Amino acid sequence: RIALDIAARRGLRVLEGKMVIELIAGPHTKGDALMNFMRTPPFAGACSMARAGRGRRSWVCSTP
Repeated sequence: RIALDIAARRGLRVLEGKMVIELIAGPHTKGDALMNFMRTPPFAGACSMARAGRGRRSWVCSTP
């Protein structure tokens, strides 16, 4: 309830997880951040496996 009130007052989005509540300020996601990170040297052109909650896995590959 407190997180919802804060989000409403500040114009934030709420993302509820199993044991966490995130307040998100913009349209970008953690995936966006990871993709941008993977575009920088020395990671540019590499592939990485990211693991999210509940065992979900995703591969992130960038181009140089």
